[in-house]
Amino acid sequence: MASIGRWLAALGAGATLGALASWADWYAGRPPFGDIPRAVDLVLNAGSVWATTAIVGGWLVARMRVAWLAGVLTLAAAVASYYAYGNFAGDRLGYGLSTLSGVLKFWLVAAVVVGPVLGSIGGLARRRDRRGLAARLVPSAGILAEVALVRGIGRAGDAAGNTALLILAGAAVAWAAVVVVRQATRPAGSR
Repeated sequence: MASIGRWLAALGAGATLGALASWADWYAGRPPFGDIPRAVDLVLNAGSVWATTAIVGGWLVARMRVAWLAGVLTLAAAVASYYAYGNFAGDRLGYGLSTLSGVLKFWLVAAVVVGPVLGSIGGLARRRDRRGLAARLVPSAGILAEVALVRGIGRAGDAAGNTALLILAGAAVAWAAVVVVRQATRPAGSR
């Protein structure tokens, strides 16, 4: 079993993403903040960013046997903190958990469905072979697919949306470049 510190880090990554995404919802587009918080909001609420966080959760626990569970728990922590922050301090202030129960259940079921796959990808990412390389490239592929197929540069509707897409695409390309260069520059015996 992975150490408690690794599990807490995985849960913390999810909880941090959820709280920051909910905080960004609250400040998005509010004067005098303008487009910057809206761009941050769009980045933090991108599905590929949440998926990447579940992959990181699986990677953090460092054991393939339990990486799937880390993916589920990382996403569950993200969902819980997103709605907790939103309900108690953010844009859902005063709604109450009973009002949000349907959407909360939906996203928790989604965490249970996709979390095992994403967490397992994180576990595979620790490998030093080609499977590990492929797993480390999944976040970039997911982000670029979301940018190209779901959101689309130029179709975002405003400057903040286009800025968010460029941030996501730039981060994805940079991550892929780092992964490929690191793999290519490893000594032959460590692959």
